[in-house]
Amino acid sequence: MLIPYSAVAASETVVIVFGEGEKQKRYNLHKRLLTYHSGYFRHVLVDGSKTHHVPAFAEFDAMHIDILIDWMYERSLPDMDSDEDVLKVYILAENLSIGTLKNALMDILFDWQPTCFLSVEDIGTIFESLPHNDPLLRLTTDVFCFNGCVEEMSTGRPEWVDHLPQAFLVRVIQRTYQLSQLPEADRKLKREDYDIVEWLSSEDKDWE
Repeated sequence: MLIPYSAVAASETVVIVFGEGEKQKRYNLHKRLLTYHSGYFRHVLVDGSKTHHVPAFAEFDAMHIDILIDWMYERSLPDMDSDEDVLKVYILAENLSIGTLKNALMDILFDWQPTCFLSVEDIGTIFESLPHNDPLLRLTTDVFCFNGCVEEMSTGRPEWVDHLPQAFLVRVIQRTYQLSQLPEADRKLKREDYDIVEWLSSEDKDWE
């Protein structure tokens, strides 16, 4: 449930600074909205400071940060035609612990598969930037295994073996074996298998 705008408007604001130098971007945002949506901000905004500099987790365009902030205020996403943009916002949401946004982006990625986010570059980005237990790593592995990419790797695209992350290839081997033990009817992708758990504190739950 969304936070009532009247409650947001009445709360104090803080200055959040992303980036450094010429790429620096500053936002004046409502503290209670930040701490409601983001586990990261719940942790760092407890000291009462009026300005917070977000560490440089990775290279993000200002557009990706704008999308994240619009999500917190409006709970809506723009049309994103680029899998790179969706992945960048997803990684930013992971670094700031915004599970609701990750779930919304997972909906997009799940609907796009298998046509997107399976390039060598995308798989490398996913495995380099996300924790080993993130659902997107599982989805990426499953899409690869469920859609014949293992066979394609050994015939049509052998260069994948040299460029794909080793951790990904290990998961592919493990998942391929697991699938071989399942009945054919169970070898299908289900969106609910890739949900992101959003943990809320007791204070956060009071807002729902």
